[in-house]
Amino acid sequence: MNLANDPWIPIVWSDGKLGSVSLSDAFEHGDEIRDLAVRPHERIALMRLLICVAQVALDGPVDSENWKTCRSNIPAATAEYLAGWRKAFELFGDGQRFLQISGLKKPMMAGEEEEAGNSTSKLDLALASGNNSTLFDNAGGAPREFAPASLATMLLTFQCFSPGGRIGVALWEGEQTPGKGSSNHSPCLAGGMLHTLIRGNTLLDALHRNLLNKAQVKQLYGDGHWGRAVWELMPQHLADDEAIQNATSTYLGRLIPLSRAIYFTDDCRSSILANGLDYPSYEGREFPASLRDCG
Repeated sequence: MNLANDPWIPIVWSDGKLGSVSLSDAFEHGDEIRDLAVRPHERIALMRLLICVAQVALDGPVDSENWKTCRSNIPAATAEYLAGWRKAFELFGDGQRFLQISGLKKPMMAGEEEEAGNSTSKLDLALASGNNSTLFDNAGGAPREFAPASLATMLLTFQCFSPGGRIGVALWEGEQTPGKGSSNHSPCLAGGMLHTLIRGNTLLDALHRNLLNKAQVKQLYGDGHWGRAVWELMPQHLADDEAIQNATSTYLGRLIPLSRAIYFTDDCRSSILANGLDYPSYEGREFPASLRDCG
């Protein structure tokens, strides 16, 4: 499944009918889409992704004047960009995968047999799994299989909102993942921040209204903090300093975090799950968090 071309984002069309679209279609038909049809935490994660794609495709906007005129350029710019970066949005396969760590393996002692891995249900924060509450979900111990479209939303949202605590350890290119079995909060969860997004009459309106320009990013985060989208500069190992610096310390890099090291099995039922990159707090604020909740 390729997230750039295959439908996976739940939406409401302007006529009120429900549907799902690919990343490319979300931009191409953005003026025909009334809204996303997802839960609040999924909305924040999806908006961060859509905003990131729009900003890297535009390489801007540069300033407030450029922002005023860039809306009409978004569909064409994102179509060209996603066509060029299509391979980075594969959910499965042997090459680069979207928000997953290639070469991730479970550590095994001599003589041990390989285990099935963690249930992918752990990636949906509303489902019971392990010691989680079963108040609204009583199938925590049962095997579950998720459609690839659902897995894509779960993966993106989990990378943004995974809470800190105990977590498994895996081998990333032969080196143990950080934290020794402990993890910190993902960027969108730290500090219990209040997320604020400006709504529009259409999805394209909403995207345009939430774009930061380069001058704003410089004012908020300082020089050299615009960065690149994480899929453009994926960390290849834990000593990949340039890629990790981009992912954790720049505006575009942090929009789509790699807070957990994840790799799906092809049956959609299990995954390798371990701690990923550590995201230090910004001195300013984590987009799109309210300033009063991020001091």
